[in-house]
Amino acid sequence: MKIKLFNRETFSDGFYSNGIARTRLETNEELENRINEFMADKKVIDIKYQEGTYGNYEDMTTDLSIIVMYEEAE
Repeated sequence: MKIKLFNRETFSDGFYSNGIARTRLETNEELENRINEFMADKKVIDIKYQEGTYGNYEDMTTDLSIIVMYEEAE
């Protein structure tokens, strides 16, 4: 049995007018597609996820982690 961990990725999205890099979080659809592409040729045993929030009332953020337990398909 093997495992693969997935976390929401941050992508570069150009630059602001002052030259600072602009970033964005991976969308749900992009994350789903990435996981589905990984699982396409695997024998999946189980999928588990964990979601946590952190921050304060002015700046709250969520973090999503997914673990896929699998075996290589024969």
